[in-house]
Parts: sequence; C-alpha cells; structure tokens
Amino acid sequence: MNARQVGVDLGGTTFTVALVDREGRIDFKSEHDTLAHEGSEAVMGRIAAAIRELLEQAGVKPSELTGIGLGMPGLHDRERGVCIYASNLQWRDVPVRDRFQQWFDVPVVIENDVRCAALGERHFGAGRGVDDMVLVTLGTGVGGAVIMGGKLQRGDGFAGEVGHQTIDPDGMLCSCGNRGCLESYAGAIGIVRRARAAYARRPSDRLREVAGKDLAHLTPKHLSEAAVAGDETARWILSETGRYLGIGLANVVSLLHPKRIVVGGGVARAGDLILSALREEISRRVPYGMDTTEVVLAELGPAAGVIGASTLVWSAVA
Repeated sequence: MNARQVGVDLGGTTFTVALVDREGRIDFKSEHDTLAHEGSEAVMGRIAAAIRELLEQAGVKPSELTGIGLGMPGLHDRERGVCIYASNLQWRDVPVRDRFQQWFDVPVVIENDVRCAALGERHFGAGRGVDDMVLVTLGTGVGGAVIMGGKLQRGDGFAGEVGHQTIDPDGMLCSCGNRGCLESYAGAIGIVRRARAAYARRPSDRLREVAGKDLAHLTPKHLSEAAVAGDETARWILSETGRYLGIGLANVVSLLHPKRIVVGGGVARAGDLILSALREEISRRVPYGMDTTEVVLAELGPAAGVIGASTLVWSAVA
C-alpha cells in the first residue's frame, strides 16, 4: 500500500490538513479557522481533531501513517520539536512535536511554513530536478527559503528571509522596524500603500470600477485587472514592484547563484508585468556570467505548504 503522511499548513487565520501520498497526491484535505487568540493548546487540539476527522473520512488508522509533518510560521527548534516563537500565532516555546506524538503515536516533524512550500515545489512542482533553488513567496509580506546541494539551508534559524534585506536605506518603514526592506515595497501591503499614494495624485476611473470608489479594499489583483484594462498607473505600479523584486533577487543570485528561483504567492499571480520587470532587473544587475538563473512561477499554488509538510517525514532534503 502506498505510504501516506498527514501534512499540516498552519497560518494565523486558517490551517489546512491533508492526507498525502509519496507521489505528492492529496487524497483528502480540509481547511479550518485557526482562532489563534484561543492559545496554543486550543489550536493544537483543533488541528488534532481535524486530523482525526480526516483519517476517519479516509478510513486510515493513525498507526498506518508514516508520520505527521507540520509547517507553521516562525522560528523552531527542530531537534526538540518546539516552536520557539511565532508572532502571528503569539506562540513562545510551544512543545508541538510532543503534543502530537502523545495524541497519535507516530513520528512528528515541524518546520517553517515557507520552507515546507519550498520542499513541495522542489519535489513535485517548479523545482523538480533542481538541487540549487530559492523559493520566494509574495503575499502580505515577502518570504523565502533556500535549498542548496539538495538540502534546506536554515543557517542559525532564519536563513532565507529575503524580504528583510535592505534595498533602500532611507526607504519606507517595514513591519520589522527597519527602513527600506524589500518586503515594504514588494509585499501586498507595500504595493497597496504605493498604489494609493499614486492614485491620490492621479485618480483612475478604471481602478475604481474594479476596486471600489474609495480604494479601501484595494489588492494587487485589482491592480492587475486595471492594468489589463489599460490603466497606465496600475501598469507602472506592477512594473515598479517587479523592479524592486529584481533588485532584491539580483542580490540573491550574486550571493548564491541558484539554478532556479521559484516565485509563488498571491502577488506573483497579479500579472506578467511583475515577472517580466523582475527578470529584466536581475539580468541588468548581476555580474557577467551569473545571469543563468531561471526565474519561474510556482506550480503547486496554496497546496505547496501541506504537500511540503508531508515530505518532512521522509524527505532527504529536510
């Protein structure tokens, strides 16, 4: 029988549990509210209940699992299976592995959520067959994970945080407290902030048609729709976003020279304007002979997290 694992992708708002086989195929999956304000024990209990329900639905006993892989934000001690700190969950020193091993009596592995997505793409998505790759996720912020020589690179815990490299020393304030981080320009929050400032100077009927008159709920997707409709300001904002990303990723190429950079997340789907400007900027900035790095879109979408988490149980790169 094909070995199966449970993958968990835990976020501050929702979490997903899935039963995944060794080929990366999802047999059963469900999504639930995290309700992080209730505390770590309540959240872990909710995840455990979701796993039990999933296994019952699939007709699988816990003892038949290869194990459980949990991907979550923050910094972790993988040896002890402890979540040291996760800001959006408000967790500190939470013994995640011990809890789930007590409940299910199978091997349990925890890892940062972006690294899990990188493992998913490396095994079953846009990074297949590549030993040296960097995953960049463009969502509310900008995340990253590095695989070199076929292995995840963790450094002293936070390796791969490409979003917090400085690209403008006197630039916009970032949520981390620094100024000029890549995330403050290329994350969704930064993109929307720049767009609102631009449209305050030059109002656009096209954008208001897709995003509403006051732009209170503006997203990068709205900008993409306006750009397709011919809005020049939207096109400029998305192209500028790609340029900022290109500056940051040119630094990554110069430092690591990966074979491939995989770009995922909601913002990455906002339009080719971002990707084309990104590629152009990398090509312009990296030293001669280093412009061989491929830049491609992620293939697994939101499923990358649970698929990658499931590989933690058996993956040699984990």
